[in-house]
Amino acid sequence: MSTEKIIDQTKPLIYTQLMDVRFSDLDPYGHISTGRYLDLVIGSRFLFSSLHLKMKIEDLASKNLGFFTSKLEINFIKPITGVGQVLVESFIEIIEPGKQRVIFDIKRLNDKKTYANGNYLEHPINLSTKKPQPLPEWCYQYFFKETI
Repeated sequence: MSTEKIIDQTKPLIYTQLMDVRFSDLDPYGHISTGRYLDLVIGSRFLFSSLHLKMKIEDLASKNLGFFTSKLEINFIKPITGVGQVLVESFIEIIEPGKQRVIFDIKRLNDKKTYANGNYLEHPINLSTKKPQPLPEWCYQYFFKETI
């Protein structure tokens, strides 16, 4: 009987990570600065990957793999005010080879109400050639659930 693991691209792995909102993230009104939203999402993905999947950014770089963002859409629902923590949830959806959509929610801790949600397109890139490439097969285990 085979116990070969199969990656199911219809079952994304949900990255769930607490992220700090620092004083330096705030504008003069005490709201988080607009640009920090994407930093929270991308940072949460790298932190989750490192803590839970044991894949660090240095590991990606050693395999000549990087990512760049080409399009961002954010729905600002409620301002994030003051320092503290937020909960960031995200997952990827493969659109086509060399392009995936990251879907995200940034939520309050106490009641899980959404501050902001949206998506961005990211593209795998070969760091040696600086050219886009399809997502390598070995990466799928970090983005989708396995089935046996």
